[in-house]
Amino acid sequence: MVIVVMTIVTILAIVLMSVVLVNFRMKNTNLSSQKNFYTAETALEEIRLGLCDDMSVALGAAYTDTLQKYTVLDAEGREQNFKDTFLRELKTEINYQANGTYDVEHLVGFLKKTKYKENIGVGAKVTSENEPATVTADGLTLKNVTVTYYGEKGYVTEIKTDICLNYPVINFSQKTETPDLTQYALVTKDHLDLLPGLNCTIAGNAYLGENATEIKQSKLSVMPQPESTGRGVIISKDMLKGDTAAELNVTGMEVWAKNLVIDSSKITTDDTALYLQNDFILSNSLLTSSGAKLDGEFYGYGNIVTAKAADSAQEDTGRLAEIQKNPADYSSSIIINGIRSSLDLSGLDVMKISGNSYINGTEQKGLFSHYSDMNTEDVLMGESLSIRSDQIAYLVPAECIAPETKNGGTNPMPIDQYSLLLTELTERYGDSGEKNLVDLDAKAIKYNSTLRGLGVKGWHLAAQQVNGIGSMIYVFMEFDSTDSTNAFFRSYYKTADHARLGEILDLYSNGGIKLPNEVLNQTANDKFYFNGNILASDASELYVSDKLGTASQDVLDSLREEEKQYQDSYVALNTKLIRDYGALTSLEKGNSVYDNLVKSMVSAEDADYTIPAGTSRVFHSNTGEAAVVANGDYTVNEAGISAVAGSGGGTLCVVIASGDITVETDFTGLLIAGGTIHVKDSVTLKADAKKAGMALLAKSNEGVRAYEYLVDGENYIVAGSTGGTMPGNYDGSSIDLGDYVTYENWSKQ
Repeated sequence: MVIVVMTIVTILAIVLMSVVLVNFRMKNTNLSSQKNFYTAETALEEIRLGLCDDMSVALGAAYTDTLQKYTVLDAEGREQNFKDTFLRELKTEINYQANGTYDVEHLVGFLKKTKYKENIGVGAKVTSENEPATVTADGLTLKNVTVTYYGEKGYVTEIKTDICLNYPVINFSQKTETPDLTQYALVTKDHLDLLPGLNCTIAGNAYLGENATEIKQSKLSVMPQPESTGRGVIISKDMLKGDTAAELNVTGMEVWAKNLVIDSSKITTDDTALYLQNDFILSNSLLTSSGAKLDGEFYGYGNIVTAKAADSAQEDTGRLAEIQKNPADYSSSIIINGIRSSLDLSGLDVMKISGNSYINGTEQKGLFSHYSDMNTEDVLMGESLSIRSDQIAYLVPAECIAPETKNGGTNPMPIDQYSLLLTELTERYGDSGEKNLVDLDAKAIKYNSTLRGLGVKGWHLAAQQVNGIGSMIYVFMEFDSTDSTNAFFRSYYKTADHARLGEILDLYSNGGIKLPNEVLNQTANDKFYFNGNILASDASELYVSDKLGTASQDVLDSLREEEKQYQDSYVALNTKLIRDYGALTSLEKGNSVYDNLVKSMVSAEDADYTIPAGTSRVFHSNTGEAAVVANGDYTVNEAGISAVAGSGGGTLCVVIASGDITVETDFTGLLIAGGTIHVKDSVTLKADAKKAGMALLAKSNEGVRAYEYLVDGENYIVAGSTGGTMPGNYDGSSIDLGDYVTYENWSKQ
C-alpha cells in the first residue's frame, strides 16, 4: 500500500538581491541617406555607434563583476567597482596604451558606409593629434578626433571634437523581476535524463522541467557555481527521484520540488534547504536499503488550508479545484515507505512539516471499477512523519464492519469476501447497501468508544495485492478534522502493544530515525514545527507539536503566511524562474518557463533572424565566447565544440535549442532546451554568468545577437549574481548607451 507524504521546505537564505540585468538598446541610426550626401557627420555617427558597442562589452563585464562582489561591498564600493571595471574594460576595447593614447585605427574600423575609397578618393578619414585619451570624473575622453569627409567633385567637410565615453548610470538598489538566467547551468522544458551508470555534476542553478526527473543507477552531485557566495537553486515542477541504486549529493543549494522520492537509493544534503510542496518519501522497491542524511533546512510547506488561500490558487480556478480535489498532494509530510530505510534528520537547523501524511486510496480505484459507488479517496493520517506500518492504526475496527452480517466483522478482507458482503448488504438495504459497510455508532472495543465519538465521520477503501492471497480490501477511518486525526493517533499510541509496534517500526527503519535535538528534547523553538505527530522508530516516544511550544496563535499565523508565500514562490519559479508571483503578467502565468524565456526562431518579417527548422546558427563575440541557437535538437560534444570554434574562434558558452539537447562532454555556460536534456556521459555542467552573458551578446554573420532569441533578451547580456535575486537598474526603461557618448569642443569646417 502506498502512503502519500508531503514535505516542508524553507527558502534558504532569502538574499537581498534580485537579478538585475541591464537593458541596453543601441539606436540604429538611419544611415541610408541619398547617394553622395554622406558627410563628416555621417562618419562620426558610425564611430559613435561603434563606440556604443565597445561600451556594451565594458558594461557587461563591469556589471557582472560588481554583482559577483555585491555582498562584500557597500553602496559606495559597488559604484566605484563598477566604474573601475568599466574603465578597465573600455580601455582594452579601444587599445588604450600605457602612455595615455588610444588607437585611432580602431575608430577607422567602425566606418562602413563612409569608409574612404582610395581608388576614387571618396570617403572619410579619421586622425587624431597625438591620439590622447584622458580619464575624467565622468569616464574616458578621446581627445582631438578629426573626421574629414571627401565627397565627389572635391566637396570636403571636417569635424574636430573630443568624444566623451561616460559611465552609464546603474542603480544597485532597485529590483527587477528578470530571472538570473546566466546563473543557470541548464534549463529544460521537459526533464533531465541521465543515462544509467554515470556521474554527473551540476555546478550552478538548474531548472529540471515540468515532468519528473528520475536519476536511476547514477550519481548526481549538485552545488552552486564556484564564483557564487550564496546558495544555488534547483527546481523541478514535478517529482525529483533517486531510483535503483542512485546517489544524490546536494551541497549549498535550495531544492524546490513537488515530491522528493528516494527509492532503493541514497540522498545526502549539506547546507541545503529542501522546499517540498508535497512529500519526502523513502521507498524500497528493490527490497534493499534506502537512506537520507539531511543537513540544513527542511520546509514541507504543504498545507491544504494555506494552499487554497495562496494568491496562485485564488487567481486560478483550475488550480484551486485541483487542490480541493486532491488535498493529499498539498499536505506535506515525510514517510518511510520501504523496509530497511534510514532517516537522519539530526543535522537540520530548521524542520517545518506543515501537513499530514495520507494513505493513498485514489490509485486503487481501478480495482473497484466494477462497483457503483466506492469511497476510494486518500485517507488522512495523524502523523507528519510516518512509517508505512502506521496505517494499521487507521483501519476500522473489525467489530464496526457491517456487524450482524455473515461476511462482515473482518478488516482487511479478501476482495471475494468483500463482494459477498456487498451482495448481502444490498439484499438487506437495497441500493444504499454500500453505505452501511461501516457502523459509526458501533462501539470500538479497543477505544471504549463509538467511531463517531472518536471523531470518525466516514470511511475510505484501499487495496493491496498480497502474495498467496490476492487482492485485499482495507477499510480506513475518515476523521472530521486534522485535530481529531492527530488526537486519535495519540489515543492509538496509548493503547498499542509497544513491543510489537517497535518491532514493526524497526522493520521499516532498521537504519534508524535520527531527529534534531530540539525535537528529542521537545524544546520550544519556532524553527521546528510539525502539523501532526512523529513516532520514533523505537516506539519509545510519541512527539507532538504542542510539546515543542510552537503552537501559539502568533507562531501559527506566521507559519501559515510563510506557507502561502512558499506556495506562490513555487508557482512563480516554475513559470519564470522568479520568486515573486505578483510580478508575473497574465500572459506569463499561462506559459511554461521555456516559453517565457525563448522566442520563436522563425520571423516572417526578418529573414536574417529566422533559423530554418533542423538548422542552427553560430554567434561569436569579440571577447572569445560563442553561442549556438538551434531550431531543433542539438548535441554538445567535442566535435561540435571544435566546429563552433573553427567557424570563427571562441569557446561555446551558450546553447539554446527548441528541441532536445544531448550532452556528451563537459560544458561551461548555459544550456536551454525546449525538450529534454539528455546526459550520455559522465560530465560536469558548470554555470558561468560572465561567459554566458558575453556569449549572449555575440553576433552572427547576419549581425543578429544571440540574446535576441530570448524574451527581453537584452536583460541577460550583463547578467551575473551570487544567487537568489539581485539588485540593479530596472524601472521598465532601457539604458541607451548612445546617451552616454557625447561631444566636447566640437567644430566643423
